[in-house]
Amino acid sequence: MAARRPPAGGNEMAPDVTDPSQMQRFFLQEVQLGEELMAAGNVEEGAVHIANAVMLCGESQQLLSIFQQTLSEEQFRAVVQQLPSTRERLADMFGARADEAENEPPLVQYLGDGPPPAQIQELIDDTDDLE
Repeated sequence: MAARRPPAGGNEMAPDVTDPSQMQRFFLQEVQLGEELMAAGNVEEGAVHIANAVMLCGESQQLLSIFQQTLSEEQFRAVVQQLPSTRERLADMFGARADEAENEPPLVQYLGDGPPPAQIQELIDDTDDLE
């Protein structure tokens, strides 16, 4: 199966923001793609995808904390540098559909009480390909 690698510049096929399963798949795809790109040495493009995932996560600070622990200092710094432009890029990607979904609860959320959701735990456990 060939890996799908959408361009980081915002030309990706945007999922339906009103469909939680599509948004969750997109979130996980962005995390996986970002990790793969960083593991292959493409830190800047990988950071774009990780930043997309961070902005899509309902608890961005907790997810950033996880990435701070699992990414190298250079990789984490690249993600943080991408964050200011990520909101605008995602707004362009999702367009008016994002406005419709703005009042919906976050699709992936981790409040820090108890174990994290399975998707977040997978990020924590799957660190061997990041270094």
